[in-house]
Amino acid sequence: MLAQLMGEDVAKLTQLMLEYAPAPPFDAGTPETAGPELTDMARAGNKAVNDEMAAVAEKLASKGWGRAA
Repeated sequence: MLAQLMGEDVAKLTQLMLEYAPAPPFDAGTPETAGPELTDMARAGNKAVNDEMAAVAEKLASKGWGRAA
């Protein structure tokens, strides 16, 4: 994304400065490679977080936050 926004050189420089050279110890970065059990656990965890965020957003909206002037 950074390369699309700022150019390839900026993206490469940022990668170098962060020393970002991932070599994950597990092949579980997609639902297909993680398998159904881990995928279900991740989805359940995401749902819980999303539900909490929605509740906070509703509470803030009821107090007038986030409404256009």
